[in-house]
Amino acid sequence: WTGDSQTVYAVADGDKLRRYTREATGHGLSRTEVDSSSLKATGIQDPRISVLSVSRDGTRVAMIINAQVYVSTLERGGGDGRDGGPDTVRLGTPVQVGRELGPTVSVGWRPDGSLLVGTRAFDGPVWTVAVDGAEATRLSARNVTPPVVAVTDTGKVTYILDERAVLQLEDDDESESDSENAIWREVPALQGDRAFPVIGDN
Repeated sequence: WTGDSQTVYAVADGDKLRRYTREATGHGLSRTEVDSSSLKATGIQDPRISVLSVSRDGTRVAMIINAQVYVSTLERGGGDGRDGGPDTVRLGTPVQVGRELGPTVSVGWRPDGSLLVGTRAFDGPVWTVAVDGAEATRLSARNVTPPVVAVTDTGKVTYILDERAVLQLEDDDESESDSENAIWREVPALQGDRAFPVIGDN
């Protein structure tokens, strides 16, 4: 979903990107096929999107394509699709970021516009990555059992879903003098359970 809760993007068959927008009547969703021909620019013979995350303003996407992180833009054209006018959306050229992370399995947007990435690596299961790829920071791995299959961030608390449970790491923990020693803790209400963490707007 985009930040205004009016539009949701979905991937079908790994290479078909679709956009669903609430109709003006408030009932039902209208579907738009997103032009994703730019996936060819990755140079991958058979690019497959396994994870898609849209920025809060709905203008950018972060994707896991064949276990690597890519970012791109969503380029709008035509009408808004809600008043009968034409509406087109095109995926911009994907750019790979976080090459040093190795195989990745999850990605999400942080409130500051950077990315939160989950991997299969025991020595670096969770990372933050600048959207331009200029910087990647490894977060603590303590108490995390990869793979990290879901990630999300409120700006104050980071949540992940690893092999065992939903874990959280507060900003105060990350800002310790040695942040790599910060300990991920299970979310109290979900101890022992595996659930997909979803953060809603206040």
